[in-house]
Amino acid sequence: MASDGIACTEISEIPPRVTEWRRFRRVFFSRGVVLFGTVIIAFLVLIAIIGPWIAPYDPVKISLSERLQGPSGNHWLGTDPYGRDTLSRLICGARTSLVVGLLSVGLASVVGMILGGVAAYYGGAIYAVVMRLIDALMAFPVVVLALVIAALLGGGVRNIILALGISMMPQYARLMAGQVLSVKENDYILAVKSLGANDLRIIAHHLFVNSFSPLIVQFSLRLGTTILAEATLSFLGIGITPPTPAWGAMVSDGRDYLQRAPMLSLAPGLAIMLVVFAFNMVGDGLRDALDPRLRGKL
Repeated sequence: MASDGIACTEISEIPPRVTEWRRFRRVFFSRGVVLFGTVIIAFLVLIAIIGPWIAPYDPVKISLSERLQGPSGNHWLGTDPYGRDTLSRLICGARTSLVVGLLSVGLASVVGMILGGVAAYYGGAIYAVVMRLIDALMAFPVVVLALVIAALLGGGVRNIILALGISMMPQYARLMAGQVLSVKENDYILAVKSLGANDLRIIAHHLFVNSFSPLIVQFSLRLGTTILAEATLSFLGIGITPPTPAWGAMVSDGRDYLQRAPMLSLAPGLAIMLVVFAFNMVGDGLRDALDPRLRGKL
C-alpha cells in the first residue's frame, strides 16, 4: 500500500508536457519589443487592406490651390507641393510597400531555395557553377545591385519587384545550400533513399521541410530590408512610378520643403523607420523561438 501511495505521488508530480506551440508562444511573446513589432506589422497589414476605403482623399488627385498647406482639420498631415493630402498618400503607400516587400522576398526565397537546395543536394559541378554565380552576385551590396537592375529595367512596381528579388536571391540560395549540406547526410535521409524514394521527393518532403525554420526567420528579417530598399530606390527616382503613393518618393518630394512643411518628409520617414524596426524585432523573436539550439534554455 505504501509503495502504491509513493508511486501515485510520483506520478502526480510529473510536470505537464510542453508542446512546441506552447514553447513558441512563450518564447516569442516573452519580450515586449517583439510584441510591439507584431502589433505594428498587424496594423500595417490592416492599413494595406482597407487603406483605399479609409483614406480621406484621393491620394493622386492634384489640387494646386491647396498646395503646401500645414496640418489642419481638413488635412491632418497637410498637403504636398501638388496639393495632394499627405495622410491619404501615407495610408495608400502602406499597400505599395507591403506588396513590393512580400512579392520581392517571396520571389527571392523561392528561386534561392530551389537553386541552393538543388545545387547542394547534387553537388559536384552543379554546386560549383551555382555557388560561383551566387558569390558573384553577393559581391555587390543589395541596394547597389537592385539599383543597377532597376536602372536597366526601368521604374514601376513589377520591375522593382524583379530588381529587389534578384538582388536578394543569393542570400537565400547560400542559406539553403548550407542547410541542405548539413541535413542530406543524416540517417533518416539515407533510410529514405534506401527505400527507393526519388530525388524530387527527398528534396521537397525532407530537405526543404527540415530547413524551413531558418528560412522563415530570414524571410521576416528581409522584409524590413526590402521595404527600406524600395524606399531608397523610390527616393532616388527609379522606384515606384509617380503618381502611385510610395513612402520613399514622399520623403524625396518633401526634402525641398523641410523648413516650410517638415511633415511631408517626417511622416513617411517615421513610417519607414517603424516598419523596418518591427520586422527586425519580429525576425529576432522568430529566431529565438524556432532555433532548436535554444530548446531548454528559453
